[in-house]
Amino acid sequence: MKSNDQAKAILVLVLLLGALAVFDFADGKITGAATAEQIGENVLSITLNDDEEGNFIMRKAGAKEKDYKISASIDETGALINVNGEQMRLLRAFNTYVFLGGYPVLAVTRLTQTEVEFTLTDVFPDVTVVDVTAIKATLSKNELGEFKIKQEYYEVSAQFPSVNKVVFSVNGVSTDELLLGGAHTFDDGIMITVTGINSMLGSVDFVLKSTAADLTVDSITVPSPQESVVGKPITVSYVVKNIGDRDSGPYSVRIDYGDGGNVSKDYLGLRPGETQQGEQIHTYNHAYDQANLYWIEVKTDSAKDSNETNNIKRKGIRISPAIVRIPTQEFYEAQIALVDGDNLISVRESMVGKSIKKMSNDCIIKTPGWVFITRGWLTVKPSHPELPDEVYNIKEFSQEHVGLGLWLKVENAGGCTLGCGLNSCS
Repeated sequence: MKSNDQAKAILVLVLLLGALAVFDFADGKITGAATAEQIGENVLSITLNDDEEGNFIMRKAGAKEKDYKISASIDETGALINVNGEQMRLLRAFNTYVFLGGYPVLAVTRLTQTEVEFTLTDVFPDVTVVDVTAIKATLSKNELGEFKIKQEYYEVSAQFPSVNKVVFSVNGVSTDELLLGGAHTFDDGIMITVTGINSMLGSVDFVLKSTAADLTVDSITVPSPQESVVGKPITVSYVVKNIGDRDSGPYSVRIDYGDGGNVSKDYLGLRPGETQQGEQIHTYNHAYDQANLYWIEVKTDSAKDSNETNNIKRKGIRISPAIVRIPTQEFYEAQIALVDGDNLISVRESMVGKSIKKMSNDCIIKTPGWVFITRGWLTVKPSHPELPDEVYNIKEFSQEHVGLGLWLKVENAGGCTLGCGLNSCS
């Protein structure tokens, strides 16, 4: 090694600087005293000082990156270069060193007393990225390809037991014999599909894809406003869909009603593209004279689900107050205050055969005050000139009106009460 003072000074300076270099094919950045430049698809031109060490990374999209830790030591006889722990013979300018297996290849292009310049050539498999979940590639017989999908690594090789058949090994696990178009899915969800076989050349084209289940809440259905009344059971229905490309396995659906109530149901699983419909019944029992807006939330949960950003869907429901309460043995009459304008009421069993007039003596209902249907709502208002009385006007409540919400219009009363007990209306 060097014995002159200049060499010792350079060595001390290198040690003080740390002399660590990193080259990345992906972004072309390098740090430290060493230098590197990409001069070909798989070729780096590297310069290292005496007793300097550099870390270098080659990357190709879809393939596993290649890491190299390289150091150099120079004296008057040549350069000793160490790559990933393998020290080569003493190299001089224009000497080449080929690693076991044929790659990488290191060739010295310039050598001085203080630095060595060389090229590092390596090979990647023939691979193209299809999308974030898949790559397409070509392998020859006995070739080992190292691929990367979604931060996971896969070692793939191919054997040809007969002219038109191929057997793959992926991370040490083999497929059955596959023909052109054949596919095999491994336990971890990786699927390999044969897209071409060249028996003359002993090569195979294939697609390697990471498959996964993806459950989503496709829709929620809640009752219409006139059916959503305090104390009346409502039905919430939902549709869950597997938009992924792998069976979901067992999963559950949970509904939160927004009032503290919830319910869960388990399912066996969904194949790709399949849907599952479900429904649950719930009753809101907040104060009868208040209107409340609740957010119903439906959520799926599966151990195999690959995407949890679409597992929840919410839908609002406004539960209307029941001006006439649900009669109980303990509560025989309900005297509910009404205000001028529209008031929502709910028809109960005890109102069948009654009219608004029979239910209240002090409320002034605009004449004639009959109930009629308009746009799906039951409304207490004056008769509409465009609506025929025999079709839309309701003079008396019947069984078919029980449980529906009705709007009662009160005018010029200054407030009044409406009551209906268990057996009669006051």
